[in-house]
Amino acid sequence: MLIAIAGGVEFNLGTGIFSVTVLPAAMIGAYLVCELLTIRPLRFNFLVARISVGYRAIREHIAKTELLWLGILGIATAFLMGKYYVGATASYQITGSFSLTSQRNLQSLLSTYYPIFPFFVVALIYAVKSRNRAMLFTGLAAVLGCGISYVAVLRGNNQYKFIHLSSFLICLTIIPIIHNLSYRIQNPTYQRLGKGVAGILLVLTLLNVSYAGATRIKEALDLNAGLVNTHQITYDGRYLVSGIEPYQDVYEWLRESTPARTVVVMPVAHSSRLAMISARLPYAGADRYIFVKRVPEYPVRVNQIETFFAPETSFDDRRQIIAELLEFDPTRPMILLIPHDMMMPSDQLTALNLPLLFRGEKGDAFGLRFDG
Repeated sequence: MLIAIAGGVEFNLGTGIFSVTVLPAAMIGAYLVCELLTIRPLRFNFLVARISVGYRAIREHIAKTELLWLGILGIATAFLMGKYYVGATASYQITGSFSLTSQRNLQSLLSTYYPIFPFFVVALIYAVKSRNRAMLFTGLAAVLGCGISYVAVLRGNNQYKFIHLSSFLICLTIIPIIHNLSYRIQNPTYQRLGKGVAGILLVLTLLNVSYAGATRIKEALDLNAGLVNTHQITYDGRYLVSGIEPYQDVYEWLRESTPARTVVVMPVAHSSRLAMISARLPYAGADRYIFVKRVPEYPVRVNQIETFFAPETSFDDRRQIIAELLEFDPTRPMILLIPHDMMMPSDQLTALNLPLLFRGEKGDAFGLRFDG
């Protein structure tokens, strides 16, 4: 469990949130459900008495070693949230809201789970009655994950990732039910029914995936044929084109006129599409916490760029920053991309000896170190 949580947080922020919030809660929930089912019903007239007796009963039934492992799990989860999750969410500036009427979330859940939902409900009932902790764990984790994906509305609609992650847990939960129908029950009719249900679920799943894939392929073909008016990324042969990228013309020039090892210095906040369109790397790109958290040079480079483009920065400070930039790997060409709305006075450009290499619609490319 601890490895799964740590790996999820390291791999992807969405996966990390799922691992940190859902898996420990499901594990503890499954354990407590099973323990509570072993306690005989106690009848008292007062709620306080019920809680007190219930607490003593749970304390007597749960072994100290099991309590120790639950405590270790809780401490480790808190540590991971503090070390990774909090820093990642702060860096990404994640925003979101909650909604019980999100049509998109409901459609996503129904389109993903409609073939297997009845069997999942049966599996949960079976897990509770049989006190099967493994099935309860996967089932409760899936319920929590689906619950988050239904009520949460994250930036970029990233709540769909919880649906994908929950699907694996749902499948693990219903496998014993289908297996019992197919092989454990001696009645031949039920065995044929179980195998038939398994086959139908397989066909429906394949159709579901095939439909989604075919839809994506049709969208790509329509985009390339100009049948859809969109500002999303499209393809021009093997290269990418963006209808909303202000520096599209500059990026195309970079791709066609500069060596592949060229480094581009530009405002960090403007660089999100630089690499995918120009196939050139930024000196410091947009902050991705999971990628830059162990790179001590990253904040230094960001500070250099922000200071260089700040309007209040003096000429001498800009000249000093350029000297520092040129110390970076002298074997690699370096281009400075200046947006028109951040352009410095022309006399400073002349004094800095920055040759204009390409004039774009929204920004210009200058040579810091370029022999082309």
